Amino acid sequence: MTSRILSRWFVALLLTVTIACDRNQTLSDSGPRGDTPQTPSDLWQSLEDILVTDAKLDANEPSDPAAHRTRVYGLPYYVAMELQHDALKVPADPFAPETRKRAPLTPEERLSDLGIDFPAGTSAAYSEKTAELIVTHDLPHLTKIEGILNSWDRNKSRAINHRVEVFQLPAALTIELSDSAASNPNHQPEWEAVKKLVQDGHASVVASIGASTGSGQRSRVLAAEEFIFVADYSKDEKTALLEPVFETREVGTTLELDSVLGVDGESIDVSFVFEYHSAPPGEETVAFRYPGSNQATQIKAPVFHAHKI
Repeated sequence: MTSRILSRWFVALLLTVTIACDRNQTLSDSGPRGDTPQTPSDLWQSLEDILVTDAKLDANEPSDPAAHRTRVYGLPYYVAMELQHDALKVPADPFAPETRKRAPLTPEERLSDLGIDFPAGTSAAYSEKTAELIVTHDLPHLTKIEGILNSWDRNKSRAINHRVEVFQLPAALTIELSDSAASNPNHQPEWEAVKKLVQDGHASVVASIGASTGSGQRSRVLAAEEFIFVADYSKDEKTALLEPVFETREVGTTLELDSVLGVDGESIDVSFVFEYHSAPPGEETVAFRYPGSNQATQIKAPVFHAHKI
């Protein structure tokens, strides 16, 4: 199923578009399949056509949809991981390794968080040895669970496309567009206004960068050059001379992001870092004081024109 454009952030001169799209399906394939089945066997046959995971059925399943029955689902690895772990927590630093851990949940806890109740006589258990989920419940709840499993499986074949564009336009228009975008979650009018400004020659595109990832995959894309500069000086204890300490910095446009596609297949949780340099590095003269003395000298230091979100 192809999702819609979910959000556009307009921050200063920055517009970001994030889209999730299916690699194999078109929009015409995303609708419901036929009429609502009238019997449990018809219902299961309909689900079996679209369910990616395998299920073992009891040939003596009750005909009453409200009666409990047990089904066993063979899960691919990534579906099992979704089942056994809580949703990703978004940390202050989304790219710190220690914050990417997930809190383990039981299958019942995980499914309960997604709206599946487990009253007396119902259960959900996962066997790591056989990679199977065993669920005992009534037919309506089993249908919901199968839909969740299928969405987890289907979402792994989808790509999340990101594009960031930086525009240069008069400051007054930037403020006006930012205020307009802040008052409405739908930023389509602002997007159209910026495109019109570019067409009329009142604005220009100064940077554009994009990336395509799968759900839960970290991506980093850059259009930049490495700039080597003197960041500090160290004193040689033997000669008492100062030696330069060199560092390297990427100068240009950099996009680093981590996206997680929701169970509904349309909502996207995006953590991203964007950096844009509006001009090449410059130099300024600063006073440098020698360690352990009052002597100072004038040196050249680099100046970076970086904007970061």
